[in-house]
Amino acid sequence: MTIEYRKAETEDAEMLVNIYNASFYSDYRRFGACPGYGKTIEMMEASIRDNPKYIILCDNKPVGCVSCKMQEMRVYEITYDI
Repeated sequence: MTIEYRKAETEDAEMLVNIYNASFYSDYRRFGACPGYGKTIEMMEASIRDNPKYIILCDNKPVGCVSCKMQEMRVYEITYDI
């Protein structure tokens, strides 16, 4: 098994929407809302431009995503979706 990652491009938006929806569907069903679920491709493209995202690959198959967002100087929020 080989685990790698690569920087996401806007062309990856549809694939990332599918990963996010699969990751957050149970939270959406449980709580009735989830900010990671149900994003449009356009919303994901904007998110890729605004916040660096890295696609996690297992044997060259996309299986997750890691992203970071600066909250303030030297403070970052890191999120992951698998």
